[in-house]
Amino acid sequence: MQKTSGERIGQEIGINTLTEIIWAPDSAAFAVTQSDGGAVGTWYVEVYRILHRRLQKIDVMKTVAAEFQKRAGGCPEKDANIAAVGWLGPKALLVVAEAPPHSSCRDMGKIRGYEVSVTNGHLIRKYNADELKYKHLKLLGPRLKEYTQ
Repeated sequence: MQKTSGERIGQEIGINTLTEIIWAPDSAAFAVTQSDGGAVGTWYVEVYRILHRRLQKIDVMKTVAAEFQKRAGGCPEKDANIAAVGWLGPKALLVVAEAPPHSSCRDMGKIRGYEVSVTNGHLIRKYNADELKYKHLKLLGPRLKEYTQ
């Protein structure tokens, strides 16, 4: 990664196909959403903060995945699709978890939203699909909006 001065900071990170990167409003962090197998692969998020000219990886996946597995209906599959959909401030990221729509989950395609701290990866707030639509519809893309109808 390079600063505007052209000076290189941080280290290289692995990027798969179908990747989206969104920067925090203060440009001190970014979230990478990507799939390990294309459109029907598992989607996951990596969050990085820039601290002292280095990248610090913040694990938001563990917290979000564990909380998502507590939902009614549950799922025998362990891997939910998880995507970063927008920043709610310089230190708060909105993440959506989805029961894979091509899975054996009884609630396949259902989504939940999670506001997470990018300073420590902890859960700040959770949203069911209706709350997510009401509070953050403008951050959801067409595919996720259809699940909140």
